[in-house]
Amino acid sequence: MRGIMNRKIWRDYWKIWRFRQMKASWKEHNFFTELWSMVYLLFVLPCFWLKAMQTACPIYYSYLIPALWGLFTARRIPFGLSKITYLVPMSAADRKHYLIGMYWLKVAVPLAFSLIAMLTVTFFSLMDWYEFFFGIFMQLLLSMVMQLTADRLPAEQKKGTLTHVGAWSVVAICFGFIFLATAPLWIVIGKVKPADYRWGFAGILCCQALLTLKCMRNYGALLENNMFYESRTKRLTQRGRND
Repeated sequence: MRGIMNRKIWRDYWKIWRFRQMKASWKEHNFFTELWSMVYLLFVLPCFWLKAMQTACPIYYSYLIPALWGLFTARRIPFGLSKITYLVPMSAADRKHYLIGMYWLKVAVPLAFSLIAMLTVTFFSLMDWYEFFFGIFMQLLLSMVMQLTADRLPAEQKKGTLTHVGAWSVVAICFGFIFLATAPLWIVIGKVKPADYRWGFAGILCCQALLTLKCMRNYGALLENNMFYESRTKRLTQRGRND
């Protein structure tokens, strides 16, 4: 049964990249906002730092593209089960296995892509090993928060959006993206005094780790609430009353 469940997790993850699924998801989400955000981060923002980015461009894209990939999947595959999944004969253990497996697959795939990209950049001596390990750990912490904060809701309640996002999650995601987008610039500037910028990066990584730990406190509760349809419905009803 676990083998069947693992194959289902794998298929459900890659299914979102089919053209038909992409087209349907664009109707549910604000397509132009997403498109403009990606264009701005990938093409417009680097133009402001054109001189510095000539040397930092590979670092910039190896940091940012995997993070955008993770954000895209978090919006398309929210944490939780679809309503129809509760009608399938699955035990609570199978549902738990699916939730945990899907969560860590969504964390692992962007991280693997980031690892390949950063190893390539490091191989060509465009970044050192300190910057490599900093980028990997930052990607891991950011992805753990992003994949946890998208909670599945019914279609009439903004399906697929980042709805279960607390204040600390917003801070953690914004903090991680802002720093990943600006880190290559600081790396270029910091080469003059490597010790200073490395201590600064270490401090920022510690702050991101604390924010991630704060957000991960919801992991167990969200997992238990999504295992059973009754507890999920009760939670959504209570949230609707609070809203």
